[in-house]
Amino acid sequence: MTHMTNYGNDRLALYTFEGVSKFINCWTNLQLKTRTPLELADRYFQLYPDETDAIWHVSCAIFSEAKASVPGASNKLSELPSD
Repeated sequence: MTHMTNYGNDRLALYTFEGVSKFINCWTNLQLKTRTPLELADRYFQLYPDETDAIWHVSCAIFSEAKASVPGASNKLSELPSD
């Protein structure tokens, strides 16, 4: 199962972060600040320069290669679980 649906439909996380930010704002002297997405990306790649090159892979292909090494296993992608 991929996490894409979790990120897209997880409203609880939004409420949690909103509640935490309101709590910090009301009960502490901390001021939360953020940057633009481009500035955040630049900062991220300054901290982790090894991740500037994208690594693309297909997990189904890896799974079918592992399945192909098992004697008697079929390699049909339609037989792979969708979850």
